[in-house]
Amino acid sequence: RGRAVEVLIPGLTYGASYWNFPLDPDRYSYVRAATAAGFATLAIDRLGTGASSHPPAADVTASTEAVALHDVVQRLRAGRVGATRFRTVVLVGHSFGSDVALREAGTYRDVAGVISTGWLTAGNPAGHLRVRDSYDGAASDDPKFAHAGLPAGYVTTRPGTRGADFYHTSYASPAVIKEDEALKETVTSGELASVIVPVPQATTRAIGVPVLLADGQDDDLDCSATLPGVSCASAAALIGREQANYAPQACLRAFVLPRAGHSINLHPDAPRWFAAATRWISTYVTAASRPRPCSG
Repeated sequence: RGRAVEVLIPGLTYGASYWNFPLDPDRYSYVRAATAAGFATLAIDRLGTGASSHPPAADVTASTEAVALHDVVQRLRAGRVGATRFRTVVLVGHSFGSDVALREAGTYRDVAGVISTGWLTAGNPAGHLRVRDSYDGAASDDPKFAHAGLPAGYVTTRPGTRGADFYHTSYASPAVIKEDEALKETVTSGELASVIVPVPQATTRAIGVPVLLADGQDDDLDCSATLPGVSCASAAALIGREQANYAPQACLRAFVLPRAGHSINLHPDAPRWFAAATRWISTYVTAASRPRPCSG
């Protein structure tokens, strides 16, 4: 009724099911939590994944995906999705999906807020290298995609690597990790080539709407307890790392989920993060008057 919609953008090797996880959805479905809180959601398969088209791998990059996302936003605002004209659009990304969301928001300035999960401007190099090593071989060599007819340059994670790459394995559910493997998607050579670490400040400082950063305390891609300046120990630690990379209008806020790895939605305490996202949107995006710090 408030004409606010959250556009949910998954990360590399994930599809829309990341946001509406079918296993124990009362615990792991962001869509279900957001809907219960009164928000509409649109969980998408990014270009090159799932039900979306699969162009040549080199053409699927962060930039082209930001253009595609912009088209989605414009259709929502024009009432061309679900016959509803949404006045307020919030982008909610995970990992590479956050990169795409931040690019769209900074380039087109047509959304009311951005939530970036599992994506900080600088991360843990060892974690990134380990995940890159998991993208080994053509997706067509994986039984799941053997008959999908994907173009050359589409790859996916090797079987059995997603737990160590994306989870706090001593706390996460083995059944969830197994389901994650069954639902996995692909990544293209163009996407991998467009990942820039650290993210250029020009991308994030162009954003003029509120931004929430959320991460798992044990996200090996973004965090390290031993590397200087790469702590995810608390929300304050994230703000300290990232504040200079955003304009004052972003009114930067942060949330850290303890005992969670990179795929923050798929850990047992995910409902805490879902509730934090709803509170943030209600306070900094859809409220009639925003808190004083956002006016800076």
